[in-house]
This record gives sequence, structure tokens and C-alpha cells, in this order.
Amino acid sequence: MLFRSASILLLAGSLVLSVQGFAQAPAADPAPTLLSESFKGYGLSTLEKALDDTGLRKQLAGKGPFTLFAPSNAAFKMLGRKRSAALIADPKELKIVLLNHIVKGKYTTGDLAKLPNQGTLKSIGGGELVVFNKGTLLVNMSKPYQADKKATNGIMHIMDRVLMPKK
Repeated sequence: MLFRSASILLLAGSLVLSVQGFAQAPAADPAPTLLSESFKGYGLSTLEKALDDTGLRKQLAGKGPFTLFAPSNAAFKMLGRKRSAALIADPKELKIVLLNHIVKGKYTTGDLAKLPNQGTLKSIGGGELVVFNKGTLLVNMSKPYQADKKATNGIMHIMDRVLMPKK
């Protein structure tokens, strides 16, 4: 009988320890970078593939801070089927276009709104992005429809158009 009581106590103690282990919160995931944050649920699979095809994924995973004006899948479709397909098929041209979507520094929509109307930001590709902030905030006439997506190495604004560099 003593053996049976000890076994029951041992079993009960094991159950309590097991339940306590389940009750603990799981370890928090590390804070997301622009890349880990950017491609989950925002309709950016075309951009993700384009970053892979041009080798820019590694650069955007770097320390930063960066502001990424991320063109959505719908933005690529707005270029038209032929133009979009031609751009995606030409990694050199695609890289030039994608570099026009990245700015050094972290610019929230609040920061962008503080720029003078028609103020400019210089992209890491050397292009100029014009910020219009009278009423509706626009960057190169494109509206950020999901903005201020924060990451450890910057911030992302999902754009309704591809920001084509001036030639």
C-alpha cells in the first residue's frame, strides 16, 4: 500500500510539472526584419520573387534602417501583362526598378507628412521619390494603402503602384 501511495504521489507530481511546462508562454520570436515581415499576408509574392531574382533580398535583410515602398502584386498587374512580364524577365532592369523602392533611413507616414509638399527622398538606386502631402499622402503619385509596417531594420509601406524610375 505504501508503494502504491508513493507511486500515485510521484505520478501527480509529474503531471503538475508537465502542466506547468505547458502553461509557460512560448519563447517570443525575434522581431521581424523587413523581409520576414513583408511577405506574410500582404500580397507581395511578386516582389518577393523579384527580390530573389535580383539578389536584393540579402541587402534588405541587412542592418538598415531602410524604408521599403513595397509594390503589391496588384501594383505589378497595373503595369499591364506585357510590361510586367518584360520587367520580370529582365533582372537588370528589374533591379533598377526595385532599388527605386528603397530609401536609407526609417520614414513613417508621419515623417513623410512633415516633408515639404513635393519634397524628395533619394532612393538607394539614385532615383528621386517625390512626396506629395497635401491632403492624401502620395509617393511618386502612388498611395501607401498599408503603411508603417515596422521591422527591426526599418519600415515598410505597401504601395498601390510600382515606382518606376525616371529615365
